[in-house]
Amino acid sequence: MVSKSGYGKIKWRPIGDLRVHRLAAHLWMDFDLKDGRRICHRCDNPPCFNPEHLFKGTDKENQIDSVKKHRHWLARKTMCKHGHKFSPENTYTTKLGARQCRKCHVINVTAARRRRMRQ
Repeated sequence: MVSKSGYGKIKWRPIGDLRVHRLAAHLWMDFDLKDGRRICHRCDNPPCFNPEHLFKGTDKENQIDSVKKHRHWLARKTMCKHGHKFSPENTYTTKLGARQCRKCHVINVTAARRRRMRQ
C-alpha cells in the first residue's frame, strides 16, 4: 500500500500503520521505532525500503540534504523575494544551507546603518 505522500505503508501488529522504510530500518539497521529521529532516503525515492538507501537523521539534517540535492522547494527558486536572480555572483550559502541574496543583504545592512545613525 502507498500513502498519499508516496511512502510505502504497512499494517504491523505491534504498532499499527507504519511506513515501510521505518520498518526496514528497525529490522536491518537497529533503529528504535519510538526514536524521534528520521529515516532518510539517499535515493530520494519515498516508497524505497532498501536498507542501503536509508540513513538515520534529524529533521534538520533531512532538510539540509534536500536543499543540497535541490529537492527542497526553496532550492528550486531562481529569484529572491525582491526579484534578484540567484546567480553564483549574487548568492551565498549560510551555515544551515540556506541561500541568501547578496544584493538584499547589502540593502538591509545599509538601511540598518542609516537607522542607527538617525538615533
